[in-house]
Amino acid sequence: MTNFDRVIKNKFFKAVIAVSTALVLTIGGIVASAPSPVSAEETEVKQEYRLVAEKAARLLGIEGMVKPGYVSFEGDQYNIYWNPASDESGVSVGETYLDKDGHVICSYLFDYGGEGEALGTKEDMLIYAEELIKSVVPEAVGHLRYNDVTDDMDEYYYYSFTREENGLPVPQNTIDMLISRADGTCTSLDIDWDYETEFPKPGKLISSKKAIGIAKNIAMPSLRYCKQINEIIDEKTGKTTMDKKVYLAYRPLCTWVRIDASSGEVLQSSYTSDPDELHLSYYYDDGIPKSYYVRNKEIEK
Repeated sequence: MTNFDRVIKNKFFKAVIAVSTALVLTIGGIVASAPSPVSAEETEVKQEYRLVAEKAARLLGIEGMVKPGYVSFEGDQYNIYWNPASDESGVSVGETYLDKDGHVICSYLFDYGGEGEALGTKEDMLIYAEELIKSVVPEAVGHLRYNDVTDDMDEYYYYSFTREENGLPVPQNTIDMLISRADGTCTSLDIDWDYETEFPKPGKLISSKKAIGIAKNIAMPSLRYCKQINEIIDEKTGKTTMDKKVYLAYRPLCTWVRIDASSGEVLQSSYTSDPDELHLSYYYDDGIPKSYYVRNKEIEK
């Protein structure tokens, strides 16, 4: 066999081996392919998400505790799922949601209570809540009324605030949070804030006494039979019996009424047709201070 023949033969075998290997790899579904190039747009989006997450962690005071595990933008809001900063387990330890403008809507840390004794009383640690508001919702500073609530937990203090404009409450704009007693970390934060609505100063208004008078006129209290059912459980036998009581009562048909505080016009009201199903509804308007809310206790005066 000549050298030329050997070269041809070697090339032939190399070609066969190469083709065979490619076929095997293809059939096995493991053919190595070049990675798809990342577009400039994708890179820009990832960078944007990273900056949003970093800013959120900084504002919430949880830098160094968590790192973004997954960030997405869906339905006009950013969704951030946090992983522990100290390990690579990928376990989710919290989540934060922001609107399209980067305002925090809500944020939670899971199973976090902090360690050690409480740093102080609820009143002492109110400063942690106030500092968080300055950081996350600076627009709210000077526009909040502190609600003295007692729904605290073993490891947390619960703080609640309601927006106030022109000395009047805006009940649907609120900030609620849980603060760890041990280290002041916020483990739960819910913010409902209207960043765009303007609240004009109220002009000449009717008196609350006149508003109550208008409400009385449309409440139409009437005498009727009402039914009360009490469940009685025998401690010895465990047997349950129903005690039914019928009584006469004056009941207003109007469950709530909204009256324009400037003109006295009845804007909205709600009625019930079933005297045994009278429920008091807490109904609020769009935040503009123009209405008195008259509830049953006021109507019955």
